[in-house]
Amino acid sequence: MNKYTMFRVNIAMLDNLIDYLNRIDSTVKYNLGSAYGGWRLEIIDENHCIKSVPVGNGFYHPKKELYYLILAYIEGLETGWKLPQKT
Repeated sequence: MNKYTMFRVNIAMLDNLIDYLNRIDSTVKYNLGSAYGGWRLEIIDENHCIKSVPVGNGFYHPKKELYYLILAYIEGLETGWKLPQKT
């Protein structure tokens, strides 16, 4: 059994990652978008319109795949900004 089959990702877990992203990066507003049975990370502007999709090339992904994409995105932000790593 590998790390990708150990647990099931639910919406609450994705929402927690989005909340964490919104706390560490106050310059933009992140949102969880869904359509066609998939999910994606979106950046929303002040008019509540989708400004960009920072991970996944704009495609919708299964929850577990998006979970790992968002974790990689957070690691990139933390490394680039020299934020303390969460433990």
